[in-house]
Amino acid sequence: MSQSLIDDDFKFPYVEKHALALVVALRKFRHYIHNCHTIFKFSIPAVKHLLSQTYFKGRLANWLAKIQEYNL
Repeated sequence: MSQSLIDDDFKFPYVEKHALALVVALRKFRHYIHNCHTIFKFSIPAVKHLLSQTYFKGRLANWLAKIQEYNL
């Protein structure tokens, strides 16, 4: 599974690129993981911290809403 980053995606901070990767993976494999407890492992602890936050604005808020649809 791969997706090329567009020009605007290259400007994202490192942590946001990982969050985008999670959203893309969830969208791609939603038929397999929906209604199932799924564990994702990341190489950087900042993503776990990012997902544990409660308040976001902009694209992170949209991504968090998409991520929360799944049982992670």
